[in-house]
Amino acid sequence: MIKNNRVLLIILALGILMAGVMAGQRSLAEANNKTVDFVLEYREFEEMAKQSDKELSWWLQELKALGVRHVAIQEENLYSLQRDGESVKIEMGRNMMNEVNWRKEYPEQLVSHIEVNGIGDYDVVAVTSSPETFDFISKGLTSRYPQDRFELLEGDEISAVIIHGTVNDALFSQAINSVDEDGKVFRAETRLQSSKLTRLSLGIDPDKVKLIKDAGLKVMPRPYNYQGWIDEQFLQTTLQQYEAYDIVPEVFIFDGDRVLGYPELIGETVDYMRDNNIKLGMIEDSVQREHLKQTGLIELAEYLDYNAVRIFSVWEFIQERFKYYGYEGAEEIENTLYRAVTERNIRLVYFKPFKWNKTAYVTDILEYQKMFQRFEGRIAEHGMALGASSTLAPNRIRVRYMLLMAYGLVAAGLLLLKVFIRLNKKHEMILLALGIIGVTGALFVMPSLAQKVLALAAGIIFASLGIVYYFSRSKHYVDNTRVNMSLTRKILLATKDMMISLLIAGIGALFIASILSDIRYLLEIDIFRGVKLSQLVPMVSYVLIYLAYFGYDRRDASKEPELRLAEVKKLLVENIKLIHVIIGSVIVVAGVIYISRTGHETNIQPSSLEIMLRNLLEERLMARPRNKEFLIGFPALIIGFYFAQKGFKQLVFITGLAATVGLASMINTFSHLRTPLYLSIIRSVYAAGIGLVIGVIGIVALDALFNLVNKYRSKCRIPNE
Repeated sequence: MIKNNRVLLIILALGILMAGVMAGQRSLAEANNKTVDFVLEYREFEEMAKQSDKELSWWLQELKALGVRHVAIQEENLYSLQRDGESVKIEMGRNMMNEVNWRKEYPEQLVSHIEVNGIGDYDVVAVTSSPETFDFISKGLTSRYPQDRFELLEGDEISAVIIHGTVNDALFSQAINSVDEDGKVFRAETRLQSSKLTRLSLGIDPDKVKLIKDAGLKVMPRPYNYQGWIDEQFLQTTLQQYEAYDIVPEVFIFDGDRVLGYPELIGETVDYMRDNNIKLGMIEDSVQREHLKQTGLIELAEYLDYNAVRIFSVWEFIQERFKYYGYEGAEEIENTLYRAVTERNIRLVYFKPFKWNKTAYVTDILEYQKMFQRFEGRIAEHGMALGASSTLAPNRIRVRYMLLMAYGLVAAGLLLLKVFIRLNKKHEMILLALGIIGVTGALFVMPSLAQKVLALAAGIIFASLGIVYYFSRSKHYVDNTRVNMSLTRKILLATKDMMISLLIAGIGALFIASILSDIRYLLEIDIFRGVKLSQLVPMVSYVLIYLAYFGYDRRDASKEPELRLAEVKKLLVENIKLIHVIIGSVIVVAGVIYISRTGHETNIQPSSLEIMLRNLLEERLMARPRNKEFLIGFPALIIGFYFAQKGFKQLVFITGLAATVGLASMINTFSHLRTPLYLSIIRSVYAAGIGLVIGVIGIVALDALFNLVNKYRSKCRIPNE
């Protein structure tokens, strides 16, 4: 084989070497990203403190002692003032005018103003009887926004504010159907509920700032940027307020749907963040895929040369996982945080208090102390510690290095192609040249897409080459079943073959981990979308490779693999028996479930028992091996070689199908680019080791069963007369 494929193997070796160098470069970047920070959500801890017998200041001091460094506060607005119990009534212009007694319900100066100037349907009206609240609102508006956008109507007892809005600012209720006595829809109605303008920033509350600082914690403000209302005055006022309160946030976690200053003033935001070494906060989506969408977020990350930190928010459904899965406390919440930090490059946790249900908080400080202590101990095993959130170095792959890896994949693809088609040297060199020209052009013309396609190709090619080795050795064993071997030798040979198959698949994992090691993938700004396809295609190639080696009803003793068209045609027109339909249906259903379970965005969720098994493995091991690898794929791989040694060709096919799942899954493990490389390696080593043990136990049990059956048959055999 080496002699016939020397050129291809040399090019492949160079590609593997370069992939190894790039993997080392990525590992160095990940090795310096080891510090995890916590920031508290002010409002939720304020609500929790109200349900406890301690003040919020006490809670903040206790949590500081556990390693928390920051408290995040959102900028105040009309909605937050009303929510927090301030004397503020908010109404929409249209709804207000529809009230029969509106002139009696609202202050005189507001009524007079409306009678003279009118009011728009989408204007926001806020009324307060508190001079302090009116003063806060008026200062917030006048210091930030153009004077023609609002009206301030101060009174002796009651004051009012009108903020001019449009239909684009309005918030409506969802359509409510009006039905007649027969249940038929008569009319669908929507109601003007509120306005986005109720969220307009009025600045941060100085009392909250003082409370946080007195507790020894740092304030992390969350700037809110509403489209069409942001100008240089707003930006300067916001930053000046931070300076006045001596606030220099370590991370900017923007509130709302866009970053501060976007689009016209994003340059000023970039300058401020660079001057103060402020990291960009990117909140992971609740389905653990990419980040919450905020306009301008990606552009800002690029301007900052990816000085960014991934943030995990403790979503409400996670808060409610107290005493979950049979745990006595917050262990499952701790597991969720541990996975986020160790597996997904999360370095800032947006922390919220535990909940019994949607309204009641857990107010026992001991539960928080136990969780933080356990969490800190567990991440220490990975060389991590609590502190100022670290960032990844902006890792990038030069084009010339990418080209060498791409050429290696072209060579690997040709090696796979030769399993199906016999190529002479001339045709092989032509295809090699065309492949090299093609990937070179693609990497220069459309580099991002080309990298993803190359990564997908690596997963498919090397999973398939792992299958090629499986069938190559299996055919060798099937053709030489008369050779007597001890069970120990069979196990040793099967173990060696299993490891070689895994190493071949591991080369594909190495290529993926290196080709897609740019900082954009590590921060999940860009993602690899070929995961499901890379799981599905090897299942198809598996059948073709089997036909190439064993054929369908092949009568000759051919040693070289070849996909014969006549055999494929014969298979396609073969009469199908009921048992074949049943087996095929089972395989299809299993395949659908398998593919559907791949990734986070799926409706097929693991059972509680499976989750508890995962948690047990996580608590005992540094990285949890994948169930489908160590329980199914890898044991099936070594058992498949044993079946080949016994000459059971049909069983070789069945176990090989399960083995393919394991090979593709191992490569898929490295497609999760946000997971540090060392952790993916450890996970795969665990899976291989445990799978080997389970497989060997299976071989011993099967061999004993076969011996028992043979003895029974020999006893039942009728002697010749």
